[in-house]
Amino acid sequence: MKPAPLPAYQQQLLNFDQEKDFQLEHFIFSNNPLLPDLLRYPLSQNLYLYGDRAYGKTHLLHALYQQYLQQQKQAIFIPLAKQNHISAEILHNLHTFALVCVDDLHRIAGQGDWEKAFYHLYNLCAQSGCKLVFTANGHPDDLGITLADLHSRLKGCVNYSIQPLDDEGKINFLMARAQRRSLHLSYPVARFLISRIPRSMIDLVNVLEQLELLTLRYQNMLTIPFIKKHLHL
Repeated sequence: MKPAPLPAYQQQLLNFDQEKDFQLEHFIFSNNPLLPDLLRYPLSQNLYLYGDRAYGKTHLLHALYQQYLQQQKQAIFIPLAKQNHISAEILHNLHTFALVCVDDLHRIAGQGDWEKAFYHLYNLCAQSGCKLVFTANGHPDDLGITLADLHSRLKGCVNYSIQPLDDEGKINFLMARAQRRSLHLSYPVARFLISRIPRSMIDLVNVLEQLELLTLRYQNMLTIPFIKKHLHL
């Protein structure tokens, strides 16, 4: 079935700036060994990925979205963190797509218009073959979905609890991300950072961005003395 042309309000969602690091090959799967098979293109099942903030859910969703676009398949990424700027009408006719990615599903829990719209979309996708991938901060049982039929559909997806990186995984994450920015971050320096700064992924990314700016400003290698001096560690 050929997808219908997108209305303007849907097209705007497709035009967001894509984060260049949000690719599957850049995700550290060490604590989630089953994920690569679940995410292999083309998806064979609907997915429901859940976990705490900054566990990589949005990263994976962006990566899947981009993968489908690269294969010339029509896909859409719906960031429900921006639900104040969109309405449930965004879901109209999306069953004609190959993939619908829904980020932060928990944000619409208890909102009848959204819950009914997702329930109908799920049923239409079951007929059309469109795959759905949801992310949320908890299991469907803990989400607060009030529409029983939608709750059962979400449980019918492959539910996967994303596990956080351990310290070794975070070190590898920092080194790989730095390398993509043409920064040399040695293992001892990355280990020093992990031991001295908050270890959430958001904090790690923010610190690495600070270091990138500092190296450009001072034309200096990333060494422990340099980092101690400029980050006051």
